[in-house]
Amino acid sequence: MSRILIIDDNDAVRLFLIRILEGQGHVVTGAVDGFEASEKIHAESYDVVLLDMVLPGKRGAELIRELRAVSAETRIVAMSGGPLEAEAIAAAGGGRTRCRALFKPFSISELQKILDELLGNEQPAAAHR
Repeated sequence: MSRILIIDDNDAVRLFLIRILEGQGHVVTGAVDGFEASEKIHAESYDVVLLDMVLPGKRGAELIRELRAVSAETRIVAMSGGPLEAEAIAAAGGGRTRCRALFKPFSISELQKILDELLGNEQPAAAHR
């Protein structure tokens, strides 16, 4: 399965998503803020990064730019309660094949559809750079 990083300062959201995605067989890591996320982005490779656009430390847009500098291939799901911000970031992230917006609140089926579209039948990322 895929390696996924979930970045969200809301413990309930982050832990729920980790539990759901691990239950589907994915290898999932969590980060609570922009600084922790930045460390993880530089230490490991991920197939998909789900990130809240409004975080303490570094905002989502800054993390997306940082992630793109490290890995142009990582798929990004920009989560936001504000659709215009998330939509703009998703569009800047390389189109629908590499970056998508997911508007809060969302259902697990919406998330699963996006993950299926982003990942397709691709091979997972290497365990470590």
